Amino acid sequence: MIHPPVHIQRFTPPAAGERSGYIMWGRHVPYKRFDLAIHAANKLKIPLTILGEGADTPRLKSLAGPTVTFTGRVSDQELVQRAHQTKGFLFPNEEDFGIAAVEALAAGIPVIAYGKGGALDIIQDGESGVLFTEQTVDSLCDAIRRFETMEFRPATLHRKAKRFDAGLFATKIKKIVHDATTPSQ
Repeated sequence: MIHPPVHIQRFTPPAAGERSGYIMWGRHVPYKRFDLAIHAANKLKIPLTILGEGADTPRLKSLAGPTVTFTGRVSDQELVQRAHQTKGFLFPNEEDFGIAAVEALAAGIPVIAYGKGGALDIIQDGESGVLFTEQTVDSLCDAIRRFETMEFRPATLHRKAKRFDAGLFATKIKKIVHDATTPSQ
């Protein structure tokens, strides 16, 4: 299996610094389940910053309590800066892969993810984040509470993201093409 390429170099984690709150980024569409994260942030009264925009943005804003902030679209540089200030990335959706979750790891942010689909290839429960088993507010809240009791090393998370690097993707594709076009002896 060859995973999609992720440009992880732009997310190199900072050496040190205080991190707080939670973050999500991506297109605001219903299947990404931003609503689930918003309800969890409202229930736990935790800071959640949501980057990006999309067709679902107005509905999501109507759900948000006082601890939820929307930034709209941001530059790549601002995304990286905000990522470096955040302690956890919420990934409550089921994806075939999950480039945003890999970007978060590359930035040194542990991921709290719904344990289905691509998240199972990316996140190791207790090592690079926390997985939750039901796509519900209560299950996500329980995962966030568990996450709050754990410690993660940003450099280790970045290292785990390297297996999805765009350079590795190119190498694997070249090998497949070479093997497919080279006559066997």
